[in-house]
Amino acid sequence: MTSLDSYLQQHFLSKAEFAIHHDTTVDALDALIAAHAFPQASYVVTGDGYIVSAVFGRLPGSGALAGEYFRPEYDRWFELGRGEAPDEAARRVREVLNAELKAALISLHGDTYRLADAFDDRGVERPGLARRLRSYLRYFLNGTFGLCVADPSRGESIARKEVLQEKLAALTADGTRTDPPGVSAVELRTLIDAYAAVSMPFSPVEYALSSRKRLVDDLRGLLRDERADRRTEA
Repeated sequence: MTSLDSYLQQHFLSKAEFAIHHDTTVDALDALIAAHAFPQASYVVTGDGYIVSAVFGRLPGSGALAGEYFRPEYDRWFELGRGEAPDEAARRVREVLNAELKAALISLHGDTYRLADAFDDRGVERPGLARRLRSYLRYFLNGTFGLCVADPSRGESIARKEVLQEKLAALTADGTRTDPPGVSAVELRTLIDAYAAVSMPFSPVEYALSSRKRLVDDLRGLLRDERADRRTEA
C-alpha cells in the first residue's frame, strides 16, 4: 500500500463504500450530486495513475486504488436529504448549511477575526456576507471542504477553518512573516495550533502545495528557528 493509498483509506470512503454504509446505491448518490444535494468527490483517482481534485487539479497519484473518494463525515448531509426527492434534498441541505455558516460567521466576526466585508462595526450585514455564503456553498458542493476541513459535517467547523486560515494568512503575509504588528509569538503559535486543529493534514501528493505546509509546518519551523537564534545570541 502506498502512502497516498494509506491516506485515502484512513480519511475517506470510496463511493461504493459510502453507498453500502448508508444502505443506498451509487446511482442514488449520483442523483444527489447531480441535484447539488450532496458534495462531489474530494478526490478522484484515475486508472492511469493520477489524482484529481477541485483544489489542486490533476497530480501524479500512482499506486492508489482508482475511484471517487468521500469523507465519512458527510454522513450528516446524506441523512438530511434521505428519503427526499433530489431537488428537495438540495433545498434542505442548502438551508441547513447556510444557517450554520451564517451563525458561525457572526460569532467569528465578534470574537475571532473582523470580517469587514460581511459586517459593519455594529454587526449589520454587508453584501460580502452573501458572497461568502455563495462561495462556501460552491466549495462545499465541489468537494473542496472534504479535502481541507477536519470536520466537514457542520457549517460551524467549515466556517471556523476558513476564517482562521484567512486570519493567519493575513497576519503572516501567507506564511512568510512571523512578526505581525501587535501579535506576540505566543499568540501566533496559539493561532497556528488552532488552525492546525481544524484543517486536514493533506495527502502526500499535494502536501507541498498545501496551506497546511505553508501556514502550519513552515511557520512553526520559522518560529523554532527564531527562538534558537535568540538563545544562541544570549
